[in-house]
Amino acid sequence: MVVVLTDQGTGSAAEEFAAVLQDNHAAFIVGARTVGAGCGHTDGGTPTVLDHTKAVLEVPDCARIRADGTNEISGVIPDYLIPWRADDGPSYKAHLLEKALPTILQRAMRTYGHS
Repeated sequence: MVVVLTDQGTGSAAEEFAAVLQDNHAAFIVGARTVGAGCGHTDGGTPTVLDHTKAVLEVPDCARIRADGTNEISGVIPDYLIPWRADDGPSYKAHLLEKALPTILQRAMRTYGHS
């Protein structure tokens, strides 16, 4: 069983990692919803010229579609939410995690059919 911790600062490749594991039922995600970075720009994005102003926008040229059909831009919602706030320090986050750990392990085992 794999448990992955996330918080509001989890983005980019770390967010994709959590999403892929969750979508494939390969990990139990714990923490707070991720940043929702989605995919963004590759090779500078897709330049789009607006007709009226001739302004050029760099539009993201990819999306990460989740197993449920949503875009990763919404963030990864953990299987078990911990009420972390962005300004909580590491020791307080550890305290909240330690307090929730027995329940997390029980739910993770139940989710993956382990006893």
